Amino acid sequence: MGGSNAIILSSSSSSSSSRAGANGQLGQPSSAAAAAAAAAGKPSAADAVIDEYFPQARRCSSSWIQEYGELHAKIRSGSSPPRFLVSVPVEAGIADRLAGMMSEFYLAMLTKRAFTTAPHAMLPGWGAVCDAPHFNWTSAPDGLLDDAVDTLKYTYKGQPGYLGDRPFPASVDRSKYAALYLVNSGGDFFATDDLTQLPVNKTEVPYLLASSNRGHTFQIASNPHHKPTFWRHGLPAHDAFMCGFFWLCRPNAAVLGYYERYWKMLADPTALKIGIQMRQGDWALNGADKGQKAGEAMLERASRWFECAERLEKAFAAPGQKVIWFLNSDSHQFRVSAKQKFGDKLITDTDLVMWHPDCATINPEKCQRDLMDLSFVHSLGSILSFSMMDYHVVTDESGFGRLGAWLSGRWSNIYEIVLYPETEALSCDPRKPTPPDVDAGMWSGV
Repeated sequence: MGGSNAIILSSSSSSSSSRAGANGQLGQPSSAAAAAAAAAGKPSAADAVIDEYFPQARRCSSSWIQEYGELHAKIRSGSSPPRFLVSVPVEAGIADRLAGMMSEFYLAMLTKRAFTTAPHAMLPGWGAVCDAPHFNWTSAPDGLLDDAVDTLKYTYKGQPGYLGDRPFPASVDRSKYAALYLVNSGGDFFATDDLTQLPVNKTEVPYLLASSNRGHTFQIASNPHHKPTFWRHGLPAHDAFMCGFFWLCRPNAAVLGYYERYWKMLADPTALKIGIQMRQGDWALNGADKGQKAGEAMLERASRWFECAERLEKAFAAPGQKVIWFLNSDSHQFRVSAKQKFGDKLITDTDLVMWHPDCATINPEKCQRDLMDLSFVHSLGSILSFSMMDYHVVTDESGFGRLGAWLSGRWSNIYEIVLYPETEALSCDPRKPTPPDVDAGMWSGV
């Protein structure tokens, strides 16, 4: 699917963390431990991680999430009538999934529905990477019909990307269910319509199922119908994606156990940090990126990205200031070759080997639950690592770098590099970052 950058990985190294204890096993979220700590008035280990490595999340303190959490708990416990928005995951990478899910989450908040997610075959659930700090959203509501969920899956009637009508089967009571299938859809209505009136003529159905791989959080927060709500809660449009993410997710012990070694290096407050995200393409995820010659060719292809980083460094680094480059890429060989070329200045993961996320179609031997969960751990960890940079040089046709840049909470920080045509002259003026309203609508959106 276009814009997909999620990854199936294997790793030749392991890492441990002092914070990763019994709850650090893959697929075993420690939300219960976090909830117990919160009830006792103590910060959880996940909250301590956020405070130490992602201080931008402090801007997200709001009565809105507290009020919504109370509503969510009442619906989830059955003390209020069932009123759910169920996110059906798309067979795509973490960037597409995350972009679509965050828009669905704000739709749930605005329509006063309890946000939840549905399982989907080998696709990893969010519980593999997230502790839920406010409410249980990583599991489906009791009694949710599989037949209803199947209607919104990307592969429908055995056909990936089915474009025809998707009516609920006779087994699904249509007075209780409604659907929003928005995969590969522009979704312009997010910027203009009163979203509280969705689904049209069925606003009171107990179950609204949604599936999307496109992000619209900036549009939703800028929508004239809903801008006053975001303003009243102190949430500007450029913070909507970031705050929505941190409201839903604290990186769990599995993510921390691998990535804290990078976060400790990247947290240096005295260094100027520049993130570089270069998408090589699906061919690299299919194992075709091996060998020194391939690495040299990819370095040449990425020369515009590195040149842009050099321009930012020249413009913004103080005399004698330490400079760190952090590289995110889908190609293992490219990361290895870049590390060899730039040495200690560049931080990147040279251990991970990535595979295409559509394992059923591309890599059937990779369709294993532990491997799928591991892929999610590394995907989210990479995005969060990228968010720690001061400036972000990203690929225009990729969400993997863009979402990390938006999670940073920084402004005037994003520089888009055109992937195609590869002969495109470099446009990277440190004084002219990509405007947020433009970047938010690029590729799979924000």
